[in-house]
Amino acid sequence: MSSSTGSSKRNVFSWALGFGCLAAIYFLNPVLVLGVNWAADPFHHYHDFAGDENLQRLAAGRETAMTVPRNYDDRLLLKKYLHWIPVPDLVILGGSRIMNQDGTVYDPAVYPHFLNASVTAANIRDFIGIWQTLKSYNKIPRHVILSVVPQSLYSNLEEGEGWYTLAAPFLQFRAPRVTSFKKRFKLVRRTVKRVIRFHWNFLTSAAALNSSLRSLREEPFRARLLRLPLAPSDDPARTHTFALLRREENAARAEIDRWGSENGQGEAWKLAHGEVFKEETFNELEDLVADMTALGVKVRMIVLPAHPSSRARVAADSQAEDALERLSARLEKLCADHGALYVDALLSPPENLGSENFFDGVHMKKEALDSFLCGAAAPLELAASGACSTL
Repeated sequence: MSSSTGSSKRNVFSWALGFGCLAAIYFLNPVLVLGVNWAADPFHHYHDFAGDENLQRLAAGRETAMTVPRNYDDRLLLKKYLHWIPVPDLVILGGSRIMNQDGTVYDPAVYPHFLNASVTAANIRDFIGIWQTLKSYNKIPRHVILSVVPQSLYSNLEEGEGWYTLAAPFLQFRAPRVTSFKKRFKLVRRTVKRVIRFHWNFLTSAAALNSSLRSLREEPFRARLLRLPLAPSDDPARTHTFALLRREENAARAEIDRWGSENGQGEAWKLAHGEVFKEETFNELEDLVADMTALGVKVRMIVLPAHPSSRARVAADSQAEDALERLSARLEKLCADHGALYVDALLSPPENLGSENFFDGVHMKKEALDSFLCGAAAPLELAASGACSTL
C-alpha cells in the first residue's frame, strides 16, 4: 500500500516537474528574447546612445546629407534631429521616391536652410507626425513640397508599421480635429493598441534578436556611434542642409523594367479596387494642407512620375486609369480649396522620361529627380539654381 502511494507521489511530482519545465521554456524564451532586444535596442527605440551626441553636433554643422545608418529607425532619427536644427526655409515631405533630393537644385541664397524630411514607405500619418513635430519645436518653414503617391493614401495604411514611431505627434495633431467624441476615442484606442502591438512584435521577434546579437557583436554595448557618410556643402550661402539619402543600386535594365512592371501590376489592382479612396485618409491629408496654409506656409503638392513599365501597366487597366484620374482630380481640388499648388506628373509625366532615368522599378536616379523638380519648381515661386537641367 505504501509502495503504491509512493509511486503515485513520484508520478505526480514527475508530471509537475515536466509541466514546470515546459512552462518555463514556453514563458522564459519570449522573456529572454524581449530582454535582449530591449537592452541591445538595435534600432535605438528605447535608449539614448552616444550617437545622439554625434547627431546633435551634426545639427549644428553644415553637412549636406547622410545615408540612414543600418542600426537606426529613420523616423526616430529625423524626430530627434528636428529638435536641434535651425528653422528651415524649405521642407520636403515624402517617401523614398524623393529622399535623394538634397536641395542642390534650389538656390541657397533663397533657401539657406533646407530640410528633406522624407522617410521610407511614407504615408499621410508620417507627414502629419513630422509636421506636428516641427510645429512643437516652433520650426515652421516658408515653403513645403508635399510629395504624394497613391501608396501614401492606401486605405490599409494602419497596417504599415513605420508611422508608429510618430504616433504621439500624429495623435496630438489629429485627435482634436475629430469632432465626434466616439470617433476620437476610437482613433486613440486603435492607435495605442497598434503601437503596443508593434513594439511587442518587435521585442519578441527572432529577426530583431538577430539584429540585436549582431549589433552587440559588432559594436560596444550601449556605446555605439552613428556611422554617417557625409557630403559637405561647398556653397557658402547654404548654411544648413539635411536629407536622408537612399543608396542607388546598379541593376540591369531588364531587371529594372521587370520590377517596374510588377510594381505597376500591384498598383493597378489597388487602384481598381478603390484602396486609395478611404475618406479618413483624405480628411487627414486635407487637415494637414489646411493647417500648413493657415500658418502662411506656401505648399506645393506633387505626384512624382512612375517608371514607364509601371505606368503602362496602370494605363492598360481601364478601371485603374479611371481611379487614378479621379484621385488626381480630388487632390487638385483639395489643393485649390486651401490655396496650395498642385503638379501631377504621374498622369502627365515628362515626355522623354525613360527606364534609364530610374535605378530600380520605382525610384528615379538623383540626376533625373533633380531635373524634374527644377522644371516643376520654375512656375511655382520656388527659386531654382542656374545649374539645373531639363530631361
